[in-house]
Amino acid sequence: MGPHDEFDAAVRRHDSQIVALGLTIWVGSEPTFTDRNAQSPEWLSQALGGDKAQRAEALLGGICQRFPGSVVLRSVGRQYPGEARPRWNFAFTAVAMGCHLAGAA
Repeated sequence: MGPHDEFDAAVRRHDSQIVALGLTIWVGSEPTFTDRNAQSPEWLSQALGGDKAQRAEALLGGICQRFPGSVVLRSVGRQYPGEARPRWNFAFTAVAMGCHLAGAA
């Protein structure tokens, strides 16, 4: 089995696990944080607004609890012509091998 076959098999295993857990994955285009069931402008056509940033913070906060020592960094995102303010950007960072980026080890 070549490296591409191994990768394809790993992706198939991952997809099977997602289905078995009853989860769905929805990915935007940049990537973007999105809610496929929402109908308000910040989820369909506008980059900012509503409770979008708070929901992203809550999601990442939950993920951080599962990975001790991980951190979430918030930074200024892109600002396109015509936009009144820059978008927000979150980055989740964790280190493998038991290393901690924040907090007590």
